[in-house]
Amino acid sequence: MTLSLPASDPASDPGAARTRVPGFLSLLWRRKLLLAAVVMLGMIVLTALAAPLVAGFDPNAMRISQRLRPPGLDHLFGTDEFGRDLFARVVHGGRVSLAAGGLTVLIACIGGVALGMLAGFFPRLDGTVAKVIDAMMAFPDILLAIALVAVLGPSLANVVVALGIVYIPRVARVVRASTLVIRELPFVEAARALGVPTHRILRYHVLRNLTSPIIVQATFIFAYAILAEAGLSFLGVGVSPATPTWGTIINGGQQYARQAQWIMLFPGVAIVLSVFSLQIIGDALRDALDPKLRKDV
Repeated sequence: MTLSLPASDPASDPGAARTRVPGFLSLLWRRKLLLAAVVMLGMIVLTALAAPLVAGFDPNAMRISQRLRPPGLDHLFGTDEFGRDLFARVVHGGRVSLAAGGLTVLIACIGGVALGMLAGFFPRLDGTVAKVIDAMMAFPDILLAIALVAVLGPSLANVVVALGIVYIPRVARVVRASTLVIRELPFVEAARALGVPTHRILRYHVLRNLTSPIIVQATFIFAYAILAEAGLSFLGVGVSPATPTWGTIINGGQQYARQAQWIMLFPGVAIVLSVFSLQIIGDALRDALDPKLRKDV
């Protein structure tokens, strides 16, 4: 009599995974707000990627004679206090802000998945890791990020590292909760009975079933990271003012909020549209990937 390993959870089955994409696409077409969010985010990302082609001006070129010009044909978004073209700065700043958000997501997901799987799969580590996660989440995100940047030093790389560390507990808590359930499922028990190495169980049976919650968390963390980077730069403790980001542009324009409102308006609109689009997409992904909500898709 041979003992065969049962198929893993349907969430990790290739056929089941393929049904998620049509489910999300049908949700995309049914929800016009979601479609608008996807289009808007796509336009923002594409414009940022093509910044050197669409900007028209050097974002750091100063023209004192053109300072504080209102939006017009020569300067679409107007100019700032140093005569720099604001459209060029917003577009190039989008590259930095979006890149910072993406790298933050990468760090948070790698660290959070590793900690969450260790805590959820190994009971001996669960108590210690859970206490560390709870302790980190007890601090407000922005205050913890400011403290980390103060220790590491103000720079774009350090801001990304600080934000990544701040959001690791968010991912770790979700992954830990899911892993606690997955480790008790029959296919994981069968794999253990067959003597499958632990690292293979974690990789092929646990991690694959964590894809859905990780993707959903990634979209929300992306939005949080864009806001946090802008907040740190606005407070002057993040990226250097010489580097155009949406936060540093707003920081530079706060002194001219009454006479040149456009300096703060356009990067602020870019932040709002990006974050709002990511939140809508994250909600839709949760609906499409969560088996309990699959009937609504």
